[in-house]
Amino acid sequence: MRTLLVFATVLAGSSFASAQSDSDEFQFTSTNSYNALVERVSALEQEKSQGKTGTAAGLTAGADVVFLRPFGTDNGMPNHDYQAAPRVWVGWQGDSDLGLRLRWFDYYQENPTSRSNDAIDAVQFDVELTSNLMLGDWTADLSGGFRYAELTEISLDDEGQADDYDGKRGMGPVVGMELARGLTDDLGVFMLGRSSIQFGDAEDDDSSEPYNKDQVFAITEIQMGIEWHRPLFGTALTFMRAGVESQFYHQVADSDEEALGLFGGVFSFGIQH
Repeated sequence: MRTLLVFATVLAGSSFASAQSDSDEFQFTSTNSYNALVERVSALEQEKSQGKTGTAAGLTAGADVVFLRPFGTDNGMPNHDYQAAPRVWVGWQGDSDLGLRLRWFDYYQENPTSRSNDAIDAVQFDVELTSNLMLGDWTADLSGGFRYAELTEISLDDEGQADDYDGKRGMGPVVGMELARGLTDDLGVFMLGRSSIQFGDAEDDDSSEPYNKDQVFAITEIQMGIEWHRPLFGTALTFMRAGVESQFYHQVADSDEEALGLFGGVFSFGIQH
């Protein structure tokens, strides 16, 4: 009887020790899993606070249709109307936050009823590096590169041929920033600004020196409005936008102290990553 009692005591002690070991192992495993989860969440929160975003590599492309009217700072631009013009861009977004983008814009507005400043011709071509990041609830697209730009004011004769003209053309740096924020699952707002300084030449066939080197002028652009967006293939985003746009050309008119502005509406569509 005494032998059975000793055997039962040893068996109970062994079972308790085994249960205690399993409990310790479960607690150790659970603690490790919890600590790993906490570390992962902390890393994600740190990435978000630093503005880092994960993107999938792919093509970005789109087009604007702008309806702009010219405005002047001296004699104005009487009798000019709104004119449609295209802007297209294409680029590549890397799997990091960096990308490359090309953009082209061409605007031509003719007014045969005016005796001066009958036509405006503006051309821009940009090559940019881009970077995407998060600023709180806003998605930001930063860009910087080089721009070639021309702006010409043309006076037409009775037959619609160029009678005289003056304008500037040049290359220089361009920087930009675009902000977008969702309001619902499909709707959001956006705003963007771009600015460039152009270094080049000026032409004026009415001047005693029709070809002048080493001229400078600047261009400022502002755009804002609403957008509709939908995911595509899980990694891309299609969008359509409607808003207003203004362009300001510093020191480009008849006198270097004058400026030219374009203002109107813009409609956009495209795909981005």
